[in-house]
Amino acid sequence: MSTEYVRVLDSQTVLEALTQVRHRGRDAETIYTVPVTDSAKALVGVVSLRDLMLADTGKPVGQIMNEAISVYASEDAEDAARRCLDSQVLALPVVDKEERLVGILTVDDAVRIIRQAEEEDAARAGAVEPLGRPYLSTPVRSLVRSRVVWLLLLAVSAVATVGVLDHFEDDLATVVTLAVFIPLIIGTGVTPGRRRR
Repeated sequence: MSTEYVRVLDSQTVLEALTQVRHRGRDAETIYTVPVTDSAKALVGVVSLRDLMLADTGKPVGQIMNEAISVYASEDAEDAARRCLDSQVLALPVVDKEERLVGILTVDDAVRIIRQAEEEDAARAGAVEPLGRPYLSTPVRSLVRSRVVWLLLLAVSAVATVGVLDHFEDDLATVVTLAVFIPLIIGTGVTPGRRRR
């Protein structure tokens, strides 16, 4: 989430709100979705810059604002990012337990969070820990450490497989067709599950 945002009060006129957006907009993450709060900084809605520009300048912001879809600051980042993308909004207000505005989550931040989560999930599905940096610039020691557990597990399972094949060697010699199914049985191994963040 970003703490650099512009907020307006529901009691302000559209002209006052536009002046505030113009005054503080340079430092804000985005100005296209503007959170609307009351005097206690509790979130009461959102208003788009387009609605502010097209509304009568004497009208109170509370009359043109829309209901806000928000996320809690304590919420899981991936869940909040998915809600932002599912809502198809440019930014979601982030509130605390008392529904007070503490920041905003922009759609580009949400996309970045989802992309990182998917990269971690893909790495874990490949039985490796996420590296956190480009593969070719990662030290060999880190590469070994991220893979050593799975390599040892695979080595132990290979030894067990050889033991099982030795035990059933006579049966395999009499019915050679059974050997065709060995790669299929090995291929049904379970890959690591998706980890909850």
